[in-house]
Amino acid sequence: VPLAKEYGLPVVAITQGSDVHIHLRMLFRRRLIPQALSVCKAVITRSNQLGQLLANAGVPKEKLHTVYNGVDPSIFHLGSQSDAKQALGLTEDVFRLLYVGNFYQVKNPFLLLRTLVAVRQQSPDREVQLLMIGEGPLQGRVESTIRELNLTGIVHLLGRKNSREVAEYMRAADLLCIPSDNEGLPNVLLEAFACGLPVVSTDVGGIHEVLREEHLGCLVQVGEVLGLATAISKRMSIDPNREGIANYASQFSWEQTVQNYRSILALALH
Repeated sequence: VPLAKEYGLPVVAITQGSDVHIHLRMLFRRRLIPQALSVCKAVITRSNQLGQLLANAGVPKEKLHTVYNGVDPSIFHLGSQSDAKQALGLTEDVFRLLYVGNFYQVKNPFLLLRTLVAVRQQSPDREVQLLMIGEGPLQGRVESTIRELNLTGIVHLLGRKNSREVAEYMRAADLLCIPSDNEGLPNVLLEAFACGLPVVSTDVGGIHEVLREEHLGCLVQVGEVLGLATAISKRMSIDPNREGIANYASQFSWEQTVQNYRSILALALH
């Protein structure tokens, strides 16, 4: 921002999530962030909620623009669940939960592991598995927690996967779970919808702006094992409208995102 000011160039900034949620709580950064963003011609936020936090911190509202990320429909799209299971070597008659994310504290994978224990107690007649895609600094703790909770063979750590592999698992799974303590508006949510996969998530960040209809899934309070377990158990008895979910997701296209960016950049140049 100082360089752009020196050379007379406009600046458009993008806020992602933690840079607002966490850094605004730090006294020194809370002073610097609004100061820098107020100099920008425009500030793009990943959700309305991020924009509201910045407005509350002193960034002029007229500079704030919410632009959701897009989804690549050539990768994330509706498909046969049976075909996806067969391609991945997964058996039928198992209710599969899916987690896609890095193993960071803010993602709280431990909440999901403890919840799985409660789900199995609530639904002892259903076979439930948890597939976890991702890796990170907490992987060792995740592995030890799986052993401590007697979930070996129930939880499958799949490591990092590319986008096409993630999409195939989304088509094969029955429910995506987002147990995070904090989020902006995660791409994995929109990608799951594009694959026709319902979502149960903690009510954090801007997720409620998108997950707002019952057929898409439901929201629960942060950190509540019982609430998350009850929501998952409820979804186990519901036959999802995968086509309806995928149709809803069609509005989140990269073409629309690009158009929004062009409009904002053009505005910044005048």
